[in-house]
Amino acid sequence: MKRIIALVLVLCMIIPAIVACDNTPDTPDGTQDTTVTPDTQGSVTPPTEKLTLTVSAGGEADTYATIQDAVNAIAGIDKTKYIGIDVVVKSGTYTITEPIAIAAANAGTETCPVTIIGEKGATIVGGVALTSADFAKATGDALQYMPADVQDKIVQIDLTKYGYTVDQIRALIDSRNYITEAPVLTVAGERQTLCRFPNEDWYNIGGGSTMIDQYGNPTMLTDNEGGEFQAETMNIEYGEENFDRVMSWHDYTTARVMAHFAVLWVPDRMKILSLDPDEAIMSVPYHGGYAPVEGGVFFFYNVPEELDVPGEYYIDENAVLYYYPTENFEGAHISMPLANGFMTLEDADYLTLDGLTFESSLGNGITGTADYLTIQNCDISAVVGEDAIVLTGYNIVINGNHIHNLSQAGITLYSGDLETLTPGNSKVTNNYIHDWGITHYPYADGIAVEGVRIDVAHNIMHSSNAAAVSGEGAYVMLEYNHIFDVLRTSDDIGATGNSGYVDNVTRYNYIHHVGSVGQAGEIESLNNMGSAAIYWDGGSSYAEAYGNVIETVKGHGVIMNGGRSLKVHGNLIIDCTMWYVQCVAMFYARALDEGYTGARDRYPDWVYSPVWVEANPELSKIVEDLSQTTPDDPWGWCTTYGDELHSNWIHYNKYGRAFSNWGIRPYYVEDHVYTFCSDTVTIPEDGKDPDNTSDYNSRRNKVDLEDLIVNKGAEVLEITWEQFNQIGIIESEWKLDVELPALIQAPAEE
Repeated sequence: MKRIIALVLVLCMIIPAIVACDNTPDTPDGTQDTTVTPDTQGSVTPPTEKLTLTVSAGGEADTYATIQDAVNAIAGIDKTKYIGIDVVVKSGTYTITEPIAIAAANAGTETCPVTIIGEKGATIVGGVALTSADFAKATGDALQYMPADVQDKIVQIDLTKYGYTVDQIRALIDSRNYITEAPVLTVAGERQTLCRFPNEDWYNIGGGSTMIDQYGNPTMLTDNEGGEFQAETMNIEYGEENFDRVMSWHDYTTARVMAHFAVLWVPDRMKILSLDPDEAIMSVPYHGGYAPVEGGVFFFYNVPEELDVPGEYYIDENAVLYYYPTENFEGAHISMPLANGFMTLEDADYLTLDGLTFESSLGNGITGTADYLTIQNCDISAVVGEDAIVLTGYNIVINGNHIHNLSQAGITLYSGDLETLTPGNSKVTNNYIHDWGITHYPYADGIAVEGVRIDVAHNIMHSSNAAAVSGEGAYVMLEYNHIFDVLRTSDDIGATGNSGYVDNVTRYNYIHHVGSVGQAGEIESLNNMGSAAIYWDGGSSYAEAYGNVIETVKGHGVIMNGGRSLKVHGNLIIDCTMWYVQCVAMFYARALDEGYTGARDRYPDWVYSPVWVEANPELSKIVEDLSQTTPDDPWGWCTTYGDELHSNWIHYNKYGRAFSNWGIRPYYVEDHVYTFCSDTVTIPEDGKDPDNTSDYNSRRNKVDLEDLIVNKGAEVLEITWEQFNQIGIIESEWKLDVELPALIQAPAEE
């Protein structure tokens, strides 16, 4: 027993000594890692400090010269030593010839996130940064063709000195899509215009336009009608008033045409094959689709004779750029795209981009995969070929950014797993997006999302030929957005289209001034379908719209095109030129016969899985309804069914059109197909409210929204005046030095 006691006493003295020993493991460079050391209780002391890396365009000591260099350095840092890594990009211009690449090793971790922070003025140019001093007085061969009264004002620059090649420029000019892919000149942050005629708006084609088949015979059939017909060219009557001007061009083969010859939802770009020397007829290639109609719209571009107003430019086949300077040209920041993107991400998790300016890119701006990614307080502009942001991942936040002057789309986000209904938990919020879809539209959304549980909220979006928001998936929320002046050259498309599978909601948005304007808007044959503020197309189902304020739409307030279980209630809809709510079942057997099965494929096999049946037990019944279709109408399963329309306050237009239910198949008409509640309120054609207490005119500046929402619609509308005034960007969260448009514009004076 004494020996046992003695042994215990010895152990009591040895163990504390062992614990007190420094047994911290060596790091790979042979030094000891003292960041995680045991304390007296045996626990681990976590890191408490951030690491800061600095990037400077001025070559300062102890800084990295490029952002890529700093990003590469992160891969060699032990992230367990720090609570975060900040890459501070000092003010300056950083030109890149290829995208900044960030992979998993260069990104962050849950305990050590990486943040790339731009100081004010930190600008990443995806190509060439220029000044006015880089331009010289024009002397090139193309100058002789430009208008005599502006020749002394034109300046030029040789693009081959800045990374472009003659072959590259010639290939672009020769391509069908030159206008959408041409290097864009940006001056003082404003996109300049590839020279065109007319300088603004469009011209209308004449009634003498036709198509020429493979035998040289005129025809108005198209490949939509099928058969053996094969169109090769179109003869377009471009207007006698333009004949002398067009025939004076030195070489019409370099000219290009941007057009909507038949419908506004199908744009086309093409060369001129020939000009009739006696009549105002041009022959152009037929690229498929629709035959030209009288009133179709077009403009010419890439014609040196038409470089006649400030802000226009022309690039000749030798890669010399000619430019008619604007007033702010001298001393302005000037750029052109050369890099195919700003940044590529590959599993770049736990990363934040904050306060950076990105300008000029030939491809997608910021693209790739990442989880726990945040892009905030950034300015992104002058993206030419594709979208400004294209991302896939979970827990992505795109917040407080200014995104503008884009040839194509703004933000495209894929987040969540539809098959398993795993939430993406991503947000697109408080962004100011304008002037997108400039040359590639109308299906180039300002924001497009697909997945599970994504919020699109408090964004301001305006000034576009394209749509504002599309969302498809499950639990997609579109709310508190201010959307206006969109679909300016479009028909049969929606400013928003948030639909899909389970509980997709569009609520508390202010959507106004939607639809084609100018020459495109004046031709009835180009606007016979009508655009919409909300458009659920192609059999989309299980979407709901309430509490929205919709006004001044060249077309419809809401279109429900062939879907199931769609709900529209509690909205204020003012001044639509067509139906306020249109319910359509318009799918054709011919489309299926020709091999288009897109609507059938909308609901894949996993709608039968337990997780889907629990989330939406009605969805699998749509697929089962395939067996109920008639032989003559194999798309009958997509007929509207179970929709609800009620409690909407409708401000009549001059046509007095409220609701349409066109195309309902009789074998699906049941007493619950449509629910029009008795408390639906309308203002009659005489312009007076139901109590005849006040007059209203369909013009926006005569409509008092506060009066309509607070007083007239209080018992019907599902939006309060307080909620309405929360629409748009939350200004307390807005960090950029950019003036935001007001929610309500001051009435125009008569």
